[in-house]
Parts: sequence; C-alpha cells; structure tokens
Amino acid sequence: MSTKSMAEVTHLSSNKLPSLSAGTVSSEVLRQFENACHSFFHNKEGLNVKDHVVHITGGLQDPLLVDWYWMGQEVFDTLPFNDFMKELHNKWLPNIRESWVR
Repeated sequence: MSTKSMAEVTHLSSNKLPSLSAGTVSSEVLRQFENACHSFFHNKEGLNVKDHVVHITGGLQDPLLVDWYWMGQEVFDTLPFNDFMKELHNKWLPNIRESWVR
C-alpha cells in the first residue's frame, strides 16, 4: 500500500502560476490544475498561446512529473496546452478514458 499523499492544486491569484504539489494525482486534481492554468492564461498579460505549456510547467512540483516533463520537454513545449494535458493524463492516469480529457 502506498503512503504517498494526494497531490493538491494551489492557485493564490488568477494571474499567478498555479502549482500542482507532489503526490498521487487523480483525474479531479488534474482537472483542477487544468482549470487553474486556463484562469492563469486568461488573466496573465503578455502570454502567447504557443508558450502556454512553457509557462505552466514551473508549477509541477512532483519530482516524477518534473522528470517526465524534462525528458520530453522539446516536444511538450511545442504542443498546444490541451494536447499537453492529454499527454499528462495519458501518462499519469492510464486507466482514465479519453472522454475525460478535452
């Protein structure tokens, strides 16, 4: 049995980077992170749509998620945000059906 805690999303202000803490992710937590990221994109001035992934990955706090990101960083940074979130779901929630992902 795993003793790893559940990941949590922290988003202190709509124009500040949201954070996804270390811990086990769930579909609900990833949806909260995705929604917080959309709020950040909407309220942070000067963000180019093509750079959305680059701007939110600093909010990933779990070492496994961070390592996964850096291993594919060159590809991930070129993806639209929604495609990046699909990759995140597919890697960390492999049993969740595609219908949960936009």
